[in-house]
Amino acid sequence: MITLFDSMINEQFLQVRYRWLAIVDKKPEDFLLNLLPINHPQSKHILEKVSNLIENSINKNKREHGGALVKEAKLPNVGVGAVIWDENNRILLVLRKKAPEAGNWSLPGGKVDYMETIEDAVRREIKEELGIDIEILRLLCVTNHIIQAEDIHYVAPTFIARITNGQVKNMEPHALEKVQWFPIDQMPDNITITTDHALKQLS
Repeated sequence: MITLFDSMINEQFLQVRYRWLAIVDKKPEDFLLNLLPINHPQSKHILEKVSNLIENSINKNKREHGGALVKEAKLPNVGVGAVIWDENNRILLVLRKKAPEAGNWSLPGGKVDYMETIEDAVRREIKEELGIDIEILRLLCVTNHIIQAEDIHYVAPTFIARITNGQVKNMEPHALEKVQWFPIDQMPDNITITTDHALKQLS
């Protein structure tokens, strides 16, 4: 049994290690308590081993960088969106409840998953959010979506698309306050950075 748990610890250690490097004000035991099956007979062994691995990793990191602990480097995310038109020359927007830019109207879309193309991602996200299928017509623009106050950095491709199937419905009321069509010349004032940039490319 210990051998099995040892192999599990070694496979998962890299993930634990790099998450730990960003939480330097906590002890390894505090960080791991919520990750382990405390009632399992091997929990104490796992806790001790992973704690030692993390401590050794931190000490090695410090030695390699002159005593300073180097945190995991942050990288930009990729988020996609679409300008969806209807036959009345209106554009579909969603009112965000969550960060980034909560309380602002945005083009529908979302985050690209690992090994997913940006085209597949925008189709999937809009299906999940609004219950509709879309056809991508072309790439409109790419926005540098950077908000230092919210610690946000996205690279955001935006497409022009049309609905091919389904009726627009708010499928994620926990994340979206409203879904609404707006005439192109009557856009709300409170729009997101990516939406503002995309609309400027249309004019």
